[in-house]
Amino acid sequence: HFARAGCSSRFARRRWSPLVEAGERNFEAGYRQFLERAEGSAIQILMSTARRPLRERAAGLAAERGLAFQHFDRLDSAVAHAVERAGYVLMRRA
Repeated sequence: HFARAGCSSRFARRRWSPLVEAGERNFEAGYRQFLERAEGSAIQILMSTARRPLRERAAGLAAERGLAFQHFDRLDSAVAHAVERAGYVLMRRA
């Protein structure tokens, strides 16, 4: 969105970094609570478009609990994976 408004991506990252970091801290607290309650080997955690530090922390926390974790670069890929893993056939439009 910033590129269209004429701002450089470096400026956008610097400008929004405090907001992103606060959001990641809030996510991590909720994620830890989720993991404390997560039971069952059928659970697989899918994450999409997370920054590398958060992705690595989330993967490490899931591994500590023995839960499968997978990161996807695109949200639609993560959803397609979850749907197909649940046993449904997903057909994409060409």
